[in-house]
Amino acid sequence: MNIQQLRMLLEICEDRTLLETADKLGLKQPTASFLYGLTWGDAVIVAPASAANNKTNPVGTGPFKFARWNRGDRLELARFDGYWGQK
Repeated sequence: MNIQQLRMLLEICEDRTLLETADKLGLKQPTASFLYGLTWGDAVIVAPASAANNKTNPVGTGPFKFARWNRGDRLELARFDGYWGQK
């Protein structure tokens, strides 16, 4: 984690689970770049059930899923039929 990421995380003053799929983060002050900062790889929010395996078997909601990963060679993706958006 670099100093910019640390500063962003130090702005959080509240973290409350609203629903199983929703969380509320309160900030000490308005911070325009906060949402951008949450896109950094080490700032994402993940489900506790998948956290241990996300490094090699990531979980997401996009149009593709992992099909096969030959580390150092290739990553193959497959269509994710459960994708909520336009197909």
